[in-house]
Amino acid sequence: MGRHVARYLLGIAAAGLAVATSGIGHPYWTFVTASVPMSAPDLHARLTRAAQRVIGTAAGLGAAALVLAAHLSSYAAIIVIAVLQACTELTTGRNYSLGLVFFTPMALLLGDLMLPASIGTLLAQRALETLIGLTIALAATVITHERRTPTSRTPPRDHMLDNV
Repeated sequence: MGRHVARYLLGIAAAGLAVATSGIGHPYWTFVTASVPMSAPDLHARLTRAAQRVIGTAAGLGAAALVLAAHLSSYAAIIVIAVLQACTELTTGRNYSLGLVFFTPMALLLGDLMLPASIGTLLAQRALETLIGLTIALAATVITHERRTPTSRTPPRDHMLDNV
């Protein structure tokens, strides 16, 4: 339990501070991204979840570029957001990467409705903050990784000597 708490505190705090002090646009993206791999039950699952986050976000950024370039009206954007939300819900449980393909443009479109920004800046910030969050989360994961220790300190018997 202590390792999990340390991993979360170290990873999420470090990721958030790295971005918050750098002046990059959306520190909360980094907090969320850092928490994703650390929530998995073991090292293999954490690394898998991090890879899925990179793949899904990269593909989602491509989809977001297309959606944002369309310069939708507010009403059309709301309909697209609803469709993307439904697709996110239908896919994330089965395939996290695929869910992010829908989630990423939805999040960016929502953000653009509230606070419009240039498409290039928005996409670059999302990519950079995802990479920063995952890099720090993976470092925290490796630092706090549970090492397997043998259950017994007694060396195994050599059964070949039993026949002598």
